[in-house]
Amino acid sequence: MPDGIGGAWMSYSEAAGRLNISREAVRRRADRGHWAKRGNNEDRSVRILVPESLVQGVTAVQDESGTRAEDAVPDAGALVSALESHITTLKAEIERLTSDLAGERAGRQGDVERLMSELASARAAADRATSELYLLARRVAMAIAALGAHGPQGEACHLLSPSHRRWRTELGGDDCRKVAA
Repeated sequence: MPDGIGGAWMSYSEAAGRLNISREAVRRRADRGHWAKRGNNEDRSVRILVPESLVQGVTAVQDESGTRAEDAVPDAGALVSALESHITTLKAEIERLTSDLAGERAGRQGDVERLMSELASARAAADRATSELYLLARRVAMAIAALGAHGPQGEACHLLSPSHRRWRTELGGDDCRKVAA
């Protein structure tokens, strides 16, 4: 069969022999690389267009036991060089990201310390407010007790405004309305 543009038409078995890989590896590679396929109506075989770069650049690669390699590499030197270059780029990227992360951590640590300080201040203010509220509640309780001791005709009852008298009554104190009337 004549060669196609940019490659050679071969059966899977022919391509496996030429590329020194298994028939299944050729099938997977053809699927992965979207190689052109065409069927033969007479013998129902399938032929694939193997790229020219693979057909020309592959030499037989076998280990001591005679087993074929799964994938042959056309130009190992260029591949190694490209991989080394990429490794260098990745190392530089890792260093940049590491320094960025260290800067972020330092910034976050400053934020944590500032927030902890604000929290301590807020807790101290809440403790002071609670203490003041407790003292005020004791003073109110003492004032209510003093009003109760003087009775309805006592001197302290007339000091309450009408709205305070209502609350004193609801809290269970004497009825100051008798004095006001």
